[in-house]
Amino acid sequence: MGLEIGFFVGALILLAAIVYGVMANTRRNRANDAVTAQATAELYLDQDAYGEKEDELRAKTRP
Repeated sequence: MGLEIGFFVGALILLAAIVYGVMANTRRNRANDAVTAQATAELYLDQDAYGEKEDELRAKTRP
C-alpha cells in the first residue's frame, strides 16, 4: 500500500513540474533573446567590464 502511494505522489510531482515548465515557456518574451545573447557575449569577452554595461542591457529588455 505504501509503494502505491509513493508512485501516486511521484506522478503528481512530475505532473506539477511539467505544467510549470509549459507555463514558464509560454510566458517567456522572445523579444529579449537578442539582448540576452549580447549580454552573454559581452560577459564572456570581459567579465570585469560587464558590470558597467549591465544597466544599459537591462534597459533594453522588455517586460
